[in-house]
Amino acid sequence: MELFSLLFGFPTGVYSVLLAVCLVYWLLVIVGMADIDLIDLDVNIDATGVLASITGLVSALGLKGVPFTIIVSFLCFWAWLLTALGTSLLTSWLPAGLPVYLAGAVLLPVAAVASFYLTRVSARPLKHLFVQQGEAISSRALVGKVCAVTSGKVDEQWGEARIVAEGAELVLRVHTAIGETLSKGDSALILDYDQLTDRFLVTSLRNAEATLRAS
Repeated sequence: MELFSLLFGFPTGVYSVLLAVCLVYWLLVIVGMADIDLIDLDVNIDATGVLASITGLVSALGLKGVPFTIIVSFLCFWAWLLTALGTSLLTSWLPAGLPVYLAGAVLLPVAAVASFYLTRVSARPLKHLFVQQGEAISSRALVGKVCAVTSGKVDEQWGEARIVAEGAELVLRVHTAIGETLSKGDSALILDYDQLTDRFLVTSLRNAEATLRAS
C-alpha cells in the first residue's frame, strides 16, 4: 500500500502517468502498431510550432539523430525515478508538520530539470546507432529514388518517409509542393534535397509516372 501511494501519489504520480503512456507506446511498437519515430500531425495542432519545439529540444540535448520518441521516453523515465526516490527520502526526512505537497511541488520541477541532463548523458550513445546508417549515404544520392510515406500525411510543411538504401532503412523528413498531399503508405518520388532545412521534396510516384508518360 505504501508503494502504491508512493508511485501514484503527488508528485510521483504525475510522471507515473507519463511513463505508463510511454510503456503503452513501446508495446505498440513491439507488436508493429506504431513506429519508433512516429510523430503524426493529423491532430489539430500548429504543426510548425510543434516541429520547432521538437527541433529545439533535440538540439538543446545534443541528440540530433536520436528518434524523438526515445528522447521523450528517457525524459519520463528519469523524471519518474528521481521523483520516486526523492519523495521516498523526503518522507523520512521531512520535519513534522511540513506539508508533503509543499515539498512535492518543489521536487516536481527539480526532477524535470535533472532529467534533461541525465537524458543527454544516457541517450547520447544511441546517437551513433541511429546516425551511423545515414552518414554513409549522401542525401543528394537519394534524389530520384522512391520512398514510402510513414507519417499520417505529407504536405508542404512536413512529413516523414522511409527508404532502403545500400541495405540501410532510413527515415527522411519530406514535404510536397504547395497543393499536393500524400497519405500514409503512398509511394513517393524524391525530387530534390534542401540542405538548409534537411528536407526532401517529394511527389506522388503515380503523378510522376503519369507526367513521364505524357511527355
